Amino acid sequence: MGTARNIELYSLAYRLALKQISELQKREQPNIALRLHASIRRQLKKGANDPFFIAVEALIDLVTFPLDRALELTRHLLANGLGDDNGKSY
Repeated sequence: MGTARNIELYSLAYRLALKQISELQKREQPNIALRLHASIRRQLKKGANDPFFIAVEALIDLVTFPLDRALELTRHLLANGLGDDNGKSY
């Protein structure tokens, strides 16, 4: 899949997922945007191609992804830049 299509899928999925998260939850979990980002990127790398299902899966990840792993992932993303995963797949 092309880069432009991945950008389009990422953008659509991110907006769909973010709309489902309350302002309270965003305030209580300031790293929630990074967690959505990581989940969506991981799915795109695996070849996902439906923005609705990507968004749903990202929201499920927010609920089921252990908090300690989320914090570790957040630290990694912040330390290495949001767009650079050094070849790792989370």
